[in-house]
Amino acid sequence: MYSKELRVRIFPVALGKVIYHASTSPNVEVAGLLLGKETRGIVEVWDAVTGPQEGHAGYVKLNEEVMAIVAEKLMTLGLDIYIVGWYHSHPGYGLFLSAIDVRTQLAYQALYSKSIALLIDPSKFIEHGDITDVAFKVFRVDGKLGVIEVPSSIGMDRKKVLESTLAALKGLNIDNSFLLQESPLMFDRAKKALVDVGKKIFRREVVSKK
Repeated sequence: MYSKELRVRIFPVALGKVIYHASTSPNVEVAGLLLGKETRGIVEVWDAVTGPQEGHAGYVKLNEEVMAIVAEKLMTLGLDIYIVGWYHSHPGYGLFLSAIDVRTQLAYQALYSKSIALLIDPSKFIEHGDITDVAFKVFRVDGKLGVIEVPSSIGMDRKKVLESTLAALKGLNIDNSFLLQESPLMFDRAKKALVDVGKKIFRREVVSKK
């Protein structure tokens, strides 16, 4: 079932960071936060951040203080974005929200009614090294506790942009707590490395069919 009321637009930089995080932990679930804003019925995901967490092959829990730290940093920096949801990985076992995931998503929706859950399975990408093998979907939970898939797009030239993003991130040697030590979105090295990527974003949309 698809959402008819909401769409999601994901900056390739944000998706690239989610892929980077998930692919560096191929046997363990990982999680993080999605940052962005809502514009005319479209939730735009500009960035992804993460921090300390507890996880294994079938479970992950982001430490509670991570959300507070990120929210405070966004306010301190005066950035016109906020937490619009969360992401986590299901390495090798499909894209769906478990019962625990549904409860987690409802908690995010209680904080921000249009919150989304981005789910990623990096297993085929890790195996073959082809960015087009990355599987991801975006979900929400409706008032009847039904899981709804939300249509998402990431801009033009998906393959080239994501490959460029991942190459830039690897070159920056960002670890799995990326951006808790740096300013979200605007940390200088990444901004310079990804400026050419940013110029290509959203000239036209390519709807995700994953």
